[in-house]
Amino acid sequence: MKNMNTKIETFYLNIDGEKQISPNFKVKEFRSKCGSHIIKINTDFVKNFLQKIREHFNRAVTVISAYRTEAHNAKGGGARSSLHLTGEAFDIKIIGVPLIEIAKYAEKIGIKGIIIYNNFIHLDSRTVKYFARNNNGKISTVSKWN
Repeated sequence: MKNMNTKIETFYLNIDGEKQISPNFKVKEFRSKCGSHIIKINTDFVKNFLQKIREHFNRAVTVISAYRTEAHNAKGGGARSSLHLTGEAFDIKIIGVPLIEIAKYAEKIGIKGIIIYNNFIHLDSRTVKYFARNNNGKISTVSKWN
């Protein structure tokens, strides 16, 4: 499901790795952890949402996982239709900020795909609201972040 903010761009780590997508994010932060030099990123999502999150909390946003190659996604047990495969999903954390606070702000600024895991939060560009908690594989949906 595509979001209206869907400018998917393809980059190459060796050529574009140091390129700024927004004031606080570089291309290399979104690479697949498998070592692929190709990186796909929904740059509008980074500019319009991740950058706002960074500015709101005034702290560095650590990208745990973003773009994934099919092999990397399968190895990690990712869904076959994962938005990580197209560069439209971002697993992040912010040191010193509770995940629930990130979720509340993400909802406030219009992010519809929000999943809180034990140690990070997943944000994506889906168009249909899906809020959930994933506690060691046990998934429970929520209607609003309280």
